[in-house]
Amino acid sequence: MRSLIGIFLLSLSLGQVAGLSEERVLLSQALLMERAGDINGARIIYSSILISDPHNQRAFQQLKSILIRLGENEQILELMRDWLNSNPQDFHSRLDLGEALYNNNQADEALKVWLEFEKDHLSSQTVFTKIFHVYARFGLTENMVRIQTLGRMRFSKPAFLALEMGNYYQLRQAYDLALEAYLLAARNEPGLVNHVLDRILLMSDFESALGIIESSLLSQVDSSSVLIHEILAAFYFKTGNFSKALAQHKILGLKSQADYRRFLIFAGNLLEEKVIDQALEAYHYLLDGLNENKGPSNLIGEALLGLGKTYEHQIILDHNALEFVAYFPNNIFFEDVFFRKPQVSSLSLVTALEHYQSILKDAAPSSSTARVHFRLGEIQYRIIEDFSGARQSYLSALNSSPGQKLKNLIILRLGDLYLAEGKLEESALYFQKLLPAENSNDPITRLSLRYLQSRLLSLEIDKSAEMLDSLLLEISPQHLYFNDLVELQELIVNHYQEGSSKDRRAFENYLRAEVFIRGNNLKQALEIFAVNKVNFSGASINPLGSLREALLRLKAGDTEGALKISLSLTNTVLKDKGLALAGEISENFLNNPKAALIHYNRVLEECSTSPLTEPIRLHIRKLGAKES
Repeated sequence: MRSLIGIFLLSLSLGQVAGLSEERVLLSQALLMERAGDINGARIIYSSILISDPHNQRAFQQLKSILIRLGENEQILELMRDWLNSNPQDFHSRLDLGEALYNNNQADEALKVWLEFEKDHLSSQTVFTKIFHVYARFGLTENMVRIQTLGRMRFSKPAFLALEMGNYYQLRQAYDLALEAYLLAARNEPGLVNHVLDRILLMSDFESALGIIESSLLSQVDSSSVLIHEILAAFYFKTGNFSKALAQHKILGLKSQADYRRFLIFAGNLLEEKVIDQALEAYHYLLDGLNENKGPSNLIGEALLGLGKTYEHQIILDHNALEFVAYFPNNIFFEDVFFRKPQVSSLSLVTALEHYQSILKDAAPSSSTARVHFRLGEIQYRIIEDFSGARQSYLSALNSSPGQKLKNLIILRLGDLYLAEGKLEESALYFQKLLPAENSNDPITRLSLRYLQSRLLSLEIDKSAEMLDSLLLEISPQHLYFNDLVELQELIVNHYQEGSSKDRRAFENYLRAEVFIRGNNLKQALEIFAVNKVNFSGASINPLGSLREALLRLKAGDTEGALKISLSLTNTVLKDKGLALAGEISENFLNNPKAALIHYNRVLEECSTSPLTEPIRLHIRKLGAKES
């Protein structure tokens, strides 16, 4: 204590020397003592400052803070009354006095203070809001309503404090009253509509509020209830009643560009939620309206794209991704361009596509319609294998002002169709003609690789090997397709150029199977792989062919057959891949994690040098934790 008094005297003398007022020095010293933990010493100084200067706001606030911490309620009230006697215009402190009285179980006295405050200070909207929030803190609903009503009359604002009242009722789960207040705010203050909508949707998180919200909104629907329909649409969407949400959007109609945009966003949201039936209905409704009213072409294009995506979601099934085993992963020569068959009837799929095409027929050519024609071609090519229809769609896309990137892709796809149809010579000629005209500084493009692939699948193996060698000499290891070319080169060298007569004949058969795979003729491809194992037993390509066969059987739904082929690889150089694939089939397709663990553990124990060991080790831990 002596040291603090010494500091106090020293700072006082220094402050006087520096020309500071004694009051400021005292205030600084009290703050210093308070921080040092000498609360009583600081309290004495603050009190002495207020005696000499009853208007010192800082000393008053600091002393009040100390008394609150000490819980000395009577002293707090006495301090505040003394302060207000000297500073009667400090309406903040008058409100605080009422709060202090209320917290001290003197509710009647508190109300007297607040009512007196209303008589003296209730002038501006800011002051109305402050006293309103004071009443709200203590749940004095009648006073809140009185202040609200008075403010609406005073300022001619029918929705004054409506939002605040809605928040108050919502916190107390009086959802009907909250909704009434929110709607009043939204109707009279357009800038609050989004905020009100957010508050109503927040209420819908509570099960007990759902029926109240819906019935209250429906009771207010009339011919001019645009706001109510907008809120109902959002409410139904939030709560998963997508058909009802769609009905509300239809009631709102399509009268303006803003309506078109609203409906487009809504349809897109349905698609994100994977509510396919309602998304299709929404896009068709929008397109009918746009066509009938000759709406903007850019919106028609966006709606068509959305409709195309919706059809794709309806008919495209995600691949069951394999984590550890793939056939030449990401290699352009062995990419799988076909999706699994959709779980919709062929008739419904054809009907949907015909409807889609009828809409496209009336759409003006644009970059958007080009993308739509292309997506339609993708569905026809990669899903339903209608190669003729796909060609027509790709050509329509080409004639609809596509961007350069899309144009290049369309040109590539038109050549891919020849490969899919097994027309290898036509494919080779198509790509060969395009190569000189291709404007590219890169010696290797997707077109040149397709030309190489066409020649290889035509069994022009030696010529393809020469092309490979020359291409690899032109590029660096950093090139996008360098690894793809190297993998293909090794395949030809290992199983054909350096192979026995049996190896070479088996490799030619292997390429014939690849031709069928390019056309998604899996049955014929599988037959060739089976024949190879019988007629060319021991051929070097057979293990790789068996891996290809296992993956194809898995894609075709022959899970047991795929598992059997995978396990047959345990006596080959692809043992690690065979066991890993057997593990993935057991885990992800047969729902047999125990069997999967057996196969995975064999990879660790019997294939210790395999690059698959570390990722499988990590996976075993996750699988074990899941099982336990």
